[in-house]
Amino acid sequence: FAPAPLSEYAEMRNDLCGCMGRILTDDAPHRKLATIDVRHARTDTLDGEDYYHDDYHYAYQHFVHIVPTKYNLGVFWRDRFAAFQTLHSHHLLKYAEHVPPEARFSYDISPMAVVVDTVRVKWYDFLTSLLAIVGGTFALFKLANDTAARLF
Repeated sequence: FAPAPLSEYAEMRNDLCGCMGRILTDDAPHRKLATIDVRHARTDTLDGEDYYHDDYHYAYQHFVHIVPTKYNLGVFWRDRFAAFQTLHSHHLLKYAEHVPPEARFSYDISPMAVVVDTVRVKWYDFLTSLLAIVGGTFALFKLANDTAARLF
């Protein structure tokens, strides 16, 4: 193996860790994902990210954790779908001068799936909770009043 001239390394450096594009993403309905919290809707971790480094013999090493996710966002079958959430981290790796830099990807697929449900609260649940708080407060003041009346 003969080392390549430095001019070739410069070209490789510019092309190596460019824009990632759509890696590991599913065609999940983004309009439906927009209705839930962003922490649960992250399916495009590497989309549009640029990883460049100006020094020679440096390249990024990427770690991608893939989590299968089932979304139940409504009562109809069309509101239920599956996607892959991705968690991404990276660090800069230095290579020896005779080794051409390369982008490295490590994948870890989670053995467990996450289920994201939307919980809909009925109006009478709110009313029941409100009346329970009012009734509990009334009972507490009644007990305090009766105790104070017996002591004094």
